[in-house]
Amino acid sequence: MNKTFVDKAKNTFPMLNFVLLAALMADPEAEIKTLTTTYVQATLDFDLKTFEQIFHADYMEVSPVGTVDNRAQIIKSYDYPPEKRPPAPSSFALSEWQFKFPTPEIATLTYKQVYTLTRNGKPTELPLRISATWIKTESGWKMLLQQLTPIRSRT
Repeated sequence: MNKTFVDKAKNTFPMLNFVLLAALMADPEAEIKTLTTTYVQATLDFDLKTFEQIFHADYMEVSPVGTVDNRAQIIKSYDYPPEKRPPAPSSFALSEWQFKFPTPEIATLTYKQVYTLTRNGKPTELPLRISATWIKTESGWKMLLQQLTPIRSRT
């Protein structure tokens, strides 16, 4: 292979990665979708460090049963040793993304999340409608508030 081509490729690909990252950072919807997906995966992995990175210092959450919990309470609720963790859903899907930006530093997001669980040996879907408020900080977008509402079956 032509050495000049390889040298150019080595120099070009890091720049391409930088350009892609810059494009992502310039698109707040794409950035928040990525952070949201990372957060949902962290709920399956009991990844407390990701929660700490994504949650705003003043984070609070309205649970599907109506309780209101702060950042520390939510993080603590996932702090289980691996052998004591409840069974996690096997997968999730996110869709129906709807964004509003009242200011360039505030985003509201509503989306559908469907967890797939195994109950009695059969896959069962648990759909939720989730609303989240995100705040742009010096260290990036942070989730400030989240409300999770179960979607009831109409049958």
